[in-house]
Amino acid sequence: MIYEAAAKARKPLKKRRKKRRDARPRCQRTRCTRPAVVKLDDGGWCKTHARVLADTLAREIVLYRDGYCCQRCGKSREDGAVIQWCHVLSRDARSIRWDPLNSMALCQPDHFFFTVQPARWATFLDERWPGRIEELHRLRNEAARSGTKPDYAEIIASLRSQVSGLVDLR
Repeated sequence: MIYEAAAKARKPLKKRRKKRRDARPRCQRTRCTRPAVVKLDDGGWCKTHARVLADTLAREIVLYRDGYCCQRCGKSREDGAVIQWCHVLSRDARSIRWDPLNSMALCQPDHFFFTVQPARWATFLDERWPGRIEELHRLRNEAARSGTKPDYAEIIASLRSQVSGLVDLR
């Protein structure tokens, strides 16, 4: 009897509203629920995963170009070195982030060395590739003045075509 009175005194439960499901397509990355804003031939990607895909493609292009060898000491994977994708100017500069001129292969110790020794990094670049830093600064400033944002679909399509060219050469 007590239980019946308590049940009658309780307020009726409110019906939970279902979250409205967006009609927009979702990112094709597993478990990603963000909307696909970068449209590609094979589906759509959210901005974050489109950046990751572009990074992966650009990394492969640069490492292949440099022969999977460190550009400073010459160590390779066969020597047991961990070869990393290194940027001349920061990856924050989206306009040149995926430009092959802005990156190179370095072994892990050299990459760390140049990260903590920026003056030696500048000297190394000027000796090895004179004018590269100035060219990259010019490209970055040009993009900043124009105010254009990177078109991830265009960047990924370009990188994919370059990677397919590398596969054909193997």
